[in-house]
Amino acid sequence: MPGPVKNKNWIILYLIGALLSVQSFAQTEMELPVYLSEDRMLKYYPDEFGNRIPDYSYCGYKAGEVTIPSVPVKVIVPLKEGDATEYIQNAIDYVSSLPLNEKRFRGTILLEKGIYTLNGRLKIMASGIVLRGSGTGDKGTTIIQVLHGKHSSGFQVKTTGNLSRNYEFWIPMFL
Repeated sequence: MPGPVKNKNWIILYLIGALLSVQSFAQTEMELPVYLSEDRMLKYYPDEFGNRIPDYSYCGYKAGEVTIPSVPVKVIVPLKEGDATEYIQNAIDYVSSLPLNEKRFRGTILLEKGIYTLNGRLKIMASGIVLRGSGTGDKGTTIIQVLHGKHSSGFQVKTTGNLSRNYEFWIPMFL
């Protein structure tokens, strides 16, 4: 009866190999930065440095679930050669001084088409302000920050309200 025993050994080896490959797959799945789980949800895992792929599924005004409101333009910022940080900040400060309307907006700051260079950081310290460009791509508005410090962001946004304290969010700028 050497035949059936030999077949059993192959079956056992096959089963062990299958189990190891399933375990290996499960380990690999957990090591991926993002994967689709059994419940069809994306799962995110940080790398050894704590970095993880951002989840942009809820980005945008009210998570993209409602239409962006039309907020009246209060200041149009024409394109400026060189550092536009102070130029745009003056517009932000002006609109910050305006009262909130019935929909809790102060107004829109519209940047004309072109490339704006920031050598500093823009600070939006009041609610109800919209900073909007004029289109996208080569024929739209682009903001480029020249990096001079340890922060790689061009905007500082301070929030208040129902929060127990103030928070600052640093929005990264990509060159």
